[in-house]
Amino acid sequence: MRSIAIMCAVLVTAMLTGCPSSANRQQVAQAVDNISIILVGFENAEVAAHDAKLIPDDDHTFIQHSMLTLGQAGKAADVCIKNSATPQGDVSCIDTVVTTVDQINATGGTYLKSAKAKSDFQIAMSSVKTVLVSIEAVLGQTSVQVAGR
Repeated sequence: MRSIAIMCAVLVTAMLTGCPSSANRQQVAQAVDNISIILVGFENAEVAAHDAKLIPDDDHTFIQHSMLTLGQAGKAADVCIKNSATPQGDVSCIDTVVTTVDQINATGGTYLKSAKAKSDFQIAMSSVKTVLVSIEAVLGQTSVQVAGR
């Protein structure tokens, strides 16, 4: 669980780097906070369900591995964003994480055996993707504003 919280804190810092206006910084910060809330809440519920024997060991292991994969994608996006010179570059960095979320979600849909684990996992991944796409939209508005100057 701590790995997800740390990943989200690092993601906040990196994603704010690409936002020139304070209004956009606030929107991106709130969106990244939402990712953290989603993932920490999901992971807490998943661990509790596993401990209560509602989710099989193999599903639990898969989910934990997926959370680590998502954390690694977030860290890679952080580096990418720090090296990006434009909001369009930032969006490209975030697209990589969106692709990772899509892959994780698709794999979970075929791998997970527990209906509860599968449903909760897909809802969490879809929620994360929605937030990432909203961050891209905010950054896309930034690029339009910068280009229009």
